[in-house]
Amino acid sequence: MAPAASVQPIPAELSAGAAPAIGVAGISSWLSLTWKTNLQEGERVLVLGATGSVRQTVVQAAKVLGAGRLVAAGRNAAVLDMLKNRGADEVVRLDGDHQAALREASQGGFDLVVDMLYSAPMVATLPTIRPGGRLVNVGMRAGRNVEVSGTVLKGRDLLTYAANLPSAELRQEAYARLAEHVVASDITPEFEHLPLEQVAEAWKRQGTSPNTKLVLVP
Repeated sequence: MAPAASVQPIPAELSAGAAPAIGVAGISSWLSLTWKTNLQEGERVLVLGATGSVRQTVVQAAKVLGAGRLVAAGRNAAVLDMLKNRGADEVVRLDGDHQAALREASQGGFDLVVDMLYSAPMVATLPTIRPGGRLVNVGMRAGRNVEVSGTVLKGRDLLTYAANLPSAELRQEAYARLAEHVVASDITPEFEHLPLEQVAEAWKRQGTSPNTKLVLVP
């Protein structure tokens, strides 16, 4: 039996596919932008590693919350192209000299970076943040160890988000807000239905980062 604090009321208008698709991934996206970093309207935002399922929701949530200039960076060209239609003002491929491309895309320095990668990609992004700006790390797809120059970090805030830190009330409120925006078509979660008997296949696909939520249907 699931703990009561982990149960989320689901609006009747929310589809059976979207409801789980905005669960942990959606709540982490919303709270990393609100509770953890207090995104302000008009701020310049970068989502680093934007092509996974959590990151795609971050991009859309940042736009809903009022990001002034929103840049999505990742390796999957097809997903980046899709994000242009989901709120991203510009996309940057993480290949070659992407630090220079990100600096140019920021148009003066990012106010906030939501980092899903950690390790070397995160470090390379720090100089593109304006003095007084902040970075919040949510994921570690690129590695779990990093060496950061104190000189580069000086004047920039380095934050971290973990799904177990917000209270149950905060998580429930975040889910309710997300559900409202999904029902209103402001946020479109990417998901794919799979029959329950394909659970083994779903686990294998999940291990290859399929860039979509896999929803098992009994």
